[in-house]
Amino acid sequence: DGIAAHAATYAECSDFSIIGGVITDTNYRGKGYGRQIVDFLVQKIIAENKKPILYCYDAKTVKWYEKGGWKVYCRCGKLEQKKG
Repeated sequence: DGIAAHAATYAECSDFSIIGGVITDTNYRGKGYGRQIVDFLVQKIIAENKKPILYCYDAKTVKWYEKGGWKVYCRCGKLEQKKG
């Protein structure tokens, strides 16, 4: 028992909502849970008359999204280091 998959929306505004933080527990991968939760969020975002945008930076995961019909719109990255 536990959480099989997680996804969330971030940076919500009147025109779009960003989907990120998508992860599936290794014991549940390959069973469609990740795709189901992303599809659910997409439906909710569209129902709010917003554009769904997916944030992903891992090359393997990008290919997984592309197989699901997503297209790369732009590439960006951000690195931060905590001083201490």
